[in-house]
Amino acid sequence: MQEFIRQAATVILIRDFNDKLEIYMTQRPESMIFLPGYHVFPGGAMEPEDKNPDLHRLCVNHRLEVDLSYAVTAIRECFEEVGYLLAELPTVRENTVSDAPLRLQNLRKQMATGEFSFHQWIVEKQIRLRTDKMRYFGHRITPRAMSLRRFDTRYFLTAIPPSVELEPSPDEVAKAAWLEPSVVLEMLQKGIIRMVPPTRDAIACLANYRSTDEALAKAQGVGTPRPHELA
Repeated sequence: MQEFIRQAATVILIRDFNDKLEIYMTQRPESMIFLPGYHVFPGGAMEPEDKNPDLHRLCVNHRLEVDLSYAVTAIRECFEEVGYLLAELPTVRENTVSDAPLRLQNLRKQMATGEFSFHQWIVEKQIRLRTDKMRYFGHRITPRAMSLRRFDTRYFLTAIPPSVELEPSPDEVAKAAWLEPSVVLEMLQKGIIRMVPPTRDAIACLANYRSTDEALAKAQGVGTPRPHELA
């Protein structure tokens, strides 16, 4: 198998629940070629259309210190995988992100079947992408020792209301749950779950905080690529 590296983005969804911070973890289906069965955050490879300047102009008050293409990738992948759209919709009162689930199942199905694209829909409807709700959380690369299918990934952090019910796609998510970071780390230590080092590092970082406000304001993130990731 020939090695290749793709640009990618992932978004860490966090919420306040019962006076504790929780993170949303998904498990990849065992049928996946890359990291089958691993626990990850919603995310995936960048598509050429994610670089479209027309999309970037629809990003709200961005201050992400990173190419907006990565933010668009993260928003698109989050919507495709778990049904949460970080955007302003014309039907949403006062043009804010709804506290209720954005149940756009028909739209997701049409995108999945290729009837039309996420990018086409966003531009045609002039939907504002809420990049102002995202915090850049670091940059890591899949180590060669782990896989020849490698990803140059930017991480983002965003908080969502506890009332939101996510709807994972069965094609991309085997299991999903809201968990406290300390619980995830304990499961990892006991060998109950598997994850790549950047995912573990993000969770270890977030385990230091008890609220989304604290995490968004103070968490250091996953940092930059380690020497072995650049080798």
